[in-house]
Amino acid sequence: MREDKTHFAPELHIPKGTNEIDFYIKFGATENFCFRNDDGSIHVAELAFKGAIFHVHETMRDALEPISAKGVTSIIGLFVPNVEEVMQKAIQAGAIEKSYNRPRLWLQTRNV
Repeated sequence: MREDKTHFAPELHIPKGTNEIDFYIKFGATENFCFRNDDGSIHVAELAFKGAIFHVHETMRDALEPISAKGVTSIIGLFVPNVEEVMQKAIQAGAIEKSYNRPRLWLQTRNV
């Protein structure tokens, strides 16, 4: 990514004590960096999926993550040329298909 270009990086919250973010790697993301706490758990990691940067960050202050909230805490639109290919890769990595209505695809990812 060009340094002079403004971009947006969504942040997904993960429970404190999370040690692995394998789902995202299996899904096809690459890890740009990962800062860990003294106990080895993840504090924050930056990943990229086909050039789209996003962060996973341990829950801080009053932020919610899906397990403790018992529901959806964020929705992110991922726009790709081949929805079916990306959907199958996500399911193989551990996502659960909730519904599949063209042109939209809804997947629920396991909070890892």
